[in-house]
Amino acid sequence: MTQRKLTRADILIALRQSLLDARENTDQVAISKLLTTFGVLVETSYQYEKPTMTGLFVSFEDAARNTMIGVGWKANIPTQEDVESVLE
Repeated sequence: MTQRKLTRADILIALRQSLLDARENTDQVAISKLLTTFGVLVETSYQYEKPTMTGLFVSFEDAARNTMIGVGWKANIPTQEDVESVLE
């Protein structure tokens, strides 16, 4: 059986789904962990001067932060298509 490679898209889509699940279940611990994760991704993308990736990560970070403070509706979670288009 051939194993499929783990891609950047797989990781980001899994993080997206984790954020959707945490938001739906009002899981503050998971949201807090995701907020930290997205923050690290934002800082890393700044270091590598990747503005498109930075924008995607900032959108995820904003959505996690807003969810954590109870105003999740203020920020949109990027779609799977958004993730895939940034990685093309």
